[in-house]
Amino acid sequence: LKLGTIVVKVIVNPKGEVIDAKYDTGTGAAAAAADATTRKRCVEASKKCKFSVAKDEPKVQKGTITWTFK
Repeated sequence: LKLGTIVVKVIVNPKGEVIDAKYDTGTGAAAAAADATTRKRCVEASKKCKFSVAKDEPKVQKGTITWTFK
């Protein structure tokens, strides 16, 4: 069982769609963050996320998604 966190940087368009996602960092010695397959799956899952839409927001927004494995 892999424990820890994986943080993915995301860029979101005005429609609330993730248009870019990249692995940022992770925690947990010999854990989830150390496994390339788990990191890749978190990036792919982040690309499928949708965010709420606000008409007065910037054209693109940047943020992070933290995946926690317990």
